[in-house]
Amino acid sequence: MRNTSFRLLVQLSVALAAPGLAMAQGPTQVQAKIADMKVIIQKTPVFTAAGVEMKKEGRLREWLEAEIEFETKSDSKLGVIPEVMVQYYLAVKGVTPQILTDSYTYTNVIDKETSYAVVYVSPAGLTRVNGEMGGFKMTDVAAWGAEILFNGRVVASYSNSGGDWWTSAPQQRVTGLLLPKENTPFNLLWIDRHLEVKR
Repeated sequence: MRNTSFRLLVQLSVALAAPGLAMAQGPTQVQAKIADMKVIIQKTPVFTAAGVEMKKEGRLREWLEAEIEFETKSDSKLGVIPEVMVQYYLAVKGVTPQILTDSYTYTNVIDKETSYAVVYVSPAGLTRVNGEMGGFKMTDVAAWGAEILFNGRVVASYSNSGGDWWTSAPQQRVTGLLLPKENTPFNLLWIDRHLEVKR
């Protein structure tokens, strides 16, 4: 009798845990399509705050913004992909031609809905590229592109000039200059638009 009760308890525990296990496993198949990627120059946003001594802003500096628009489709029963990775590529002229590239993992991507992911190059980063504070222009960006990866596999790519040019480009690759939105003054803007970066 005791053994029978123990077996029933084990079976019940397994049955109750099964949905949780399935949820933890997540989707196994993911498709994606990058509809667009826009690269623009944005000025530092200005905010006001109460209860603090305001300081002189000085001249507003410029940031480079790269945003992708994409949509996913997966076999997730919840219609949500726990995480995808985006690899960004920006070919810039600057002092020497180079490719700025960094990757970020984004969480809770909703299937069949438009999603946006974004990175920035700070004014100091642009100075490092161009060699002159405030001298960076949009014409200094020669090409841009991005890849979406799921479980280490590329499921979508985008290029403004056709083809995955970054796979054969001879320019030096530089990492660390493409910043997530959370590390910029744009963090408080468009909160419901951009995906969250995995911490």
